Amino acid sequence: MDDAKNDVLAMNLKKNTGLNSPVDTEDVVAYSSTGSKSESSSRNSDLRVKALEKSFDVLPWLIKTGVIVGLSALGGYLIYRAFTTRFEKWDTKSGYPNANITDAEASTRANALFQAMLGAGNDINAVADQLIGLNYNAFVKVYNAFGKRQGVMPFSKNMTLTEWIVDEFDGTELSYLRGIMGGFF
Repeated sequence: MDDAKNDVLAMNLKKNTGLNSPVDTEDVVAYSSTGSKSESSSRNSDLRVKALEKSFDVLPWLIKTGVIVGLSALGGYLIYRAFTTRFEKWDTKSGYPNANITDAEASTRANALFQAMLGAGNDINAVADQLIGLNYNAFVKVYNAFGKRQGVMPFSKNMTLTEWIVDEFDGTELSYLRGIMGGFF
């Protein structure tokens, strides 16, 4: 009679609570038929131990997955940085007059421009002196000699000559320099 009662109780539990696992219904039936918690709690503690052991089996997979995801993210970031921080030299135009300065003069002017804009404040007159008289291809030589340079501030980004000029000067000074160079920046 107790077996029939337990079977009915198990069917009702499955129907009413959604407990379909034989372990779940056995725990409930064992608890309800004996009225004690000892068998049920020992079985639950066994299940907890098994679940803990299974979670330790998952740890190596989690570590491997974390390493793979981390290395992939690092690789993606390095590729991104390589493309976004590279310097692309400008080409001189054959249809324009040849540069009116040499490569050595372009390098000297690039360094002088950098020194005029570096640090607190800037020297508009020194920058203008270096730009006056340059034709298009000469400015391209100075731009290429300047490359990308980092500012004084830590973690400041590397900027090209035109980026430095736009960053350092305000509206009227920038208009003045644009007038000298014919709108390069």
